[in-house]
Amino acid sequence: MGLDHPGLAICTGPKYQYPYFTDGIHLTAGGYDRLGEKYGEVYTHAVVLGEAWQPLQPASATASGNVISVRFQVLVAPFVWDDGIVPPQGVPAVWASGRGFEVTLPSGPETIASVAITGAALDTVEITCADTIEGAYASVAYAFTGASRITQTLQPDGYTYLNTTYRWGQLRDSDPFVGPLTGVPQPNYAVAFSVIIPLRGPPSVLKVGGALTSDQSVVRVTLLTHMLLMTMIPLTLDTTWNCAEMIIVGSNGGGEITDSGPVTSVHLNE
Repeated sequence: MGLDHPGLAICTGPKYQYPYFTDGIHLTAGGYDRLGEKYGEVYTHAVVLGEAWQPLQPASATASGNVISVRFQVLVAPFVWDDGIVPPQGVPAVWASGRGFEVTLPSGPETIASVAITGAALDTVEITCADTIEGAYASVAYAFTGASRITQTLQPDGYTYLNTTYRWGQLRDSDPFVGPLTGVPQPNYAVAFSVIIPLRGPPSVLKVGGALTSDQSVVRVTLLTHMLLMTMIPLTLDTTWNCAEMIIVGSNGGGEITDSGPVTSVHLNE
């Protein structure tokens, strides 16, 4: 929502880095204290000072051979691996070396050999895979797949929780903010995400207009992201959607399609 409505909705970041209660769902009292401090920091920057705020999130994702490069929008450089957090053990095991990153091909989960922080600005993570990724229909994700107690026994705070799922990663920036109540450092951790490769820039915006003037027209919209979503929606002139890839099937004929950004697959079938 923060990407679709910048300035109106603000994502402060994830909360997997905070301590959880034994149910694995709620934070501890100290965890909520730290979460509230982060809210206060973001509110100060975004509302009081009027500064642009964005979480630690991907700006682009490309592949060359068997290496995926994910460049991030870094708030306070450089970003680093937080070795104080227990590394995810991998669900499935082929992601065990991913430090929270996940790669999926049409054939299934792809083996991650290693991950490394690179780039002149230290704002990019290079993910080395076992197989060639370039040219394949692949997705890269982070802290996206939950682990059950059967396959994951340790959580980031060292506890084992029952009857729950949990997901996290070790990537954070170097924000020097320290919570005034807890006295605990509060760097920004990477958000959970899943994107199709290649991802270049922010999500695309597609507009459908021109001859499609009837506000009763109906189109079928298929969003091709990590998961397939199909929906029937009423179409009005100058309707917009944000997505990585879109297929539109129109039913009233005609229509003019204009797009901005890298919409990779758009078809209008009368």
